[in-house]
Amino acid sequence: MIKRKKIETPEFNTTALPDIIFMLLFFFMVVTVIRKENENIKIILPSVSHAEQIEQDDNYVFLSIDKKDDDKIVYHMNNQKFNELLHLKSALALFKKKSNNTQSIIAKIKIEKSLALAIVNQVKRLLQELEIYRLEYLVKRK
Repeated sequence: MIKRKKIETPEFNTTALPDIIFMLLFFFMVVTVIRKENENIKIILPSVSHAEQIEQDDNYVFLSIDKKDDDKIVYHMNNQKFNELLHLKSALALFKKKSNNTQSIIAKIKIEKSLALAIVNQVKRLLQELEIYRLEYLVKRK
């Protein structure tokens, strides 16, 4: 029988590895900027090349959030205008009470481009309080 030589793999010198890892860790800790949550993020609405036309139905509520020139927020619901979120809440509650099927109400929201995300989140929380969980965002056609 022929004896085979055992091939040894060369050893890697890993003594400097912890130093390199700690240097990388320290570098990324110094360079990384930790930001607080910023709700003043501007929303850019998507645009689509085709969209289906929406028919007026009892189960849809159309919401629109706009910002005036003097930075006041105006809420629209089914062609009614509200200057405060509290008035919008009472109108939505009345709409929900009048609706035949309260479980299938869909809120369709159109948002102005320059609006802060915090305002949109307030409206979404309001809809959750009223147990309107189905949302659709309206977009512009190209």
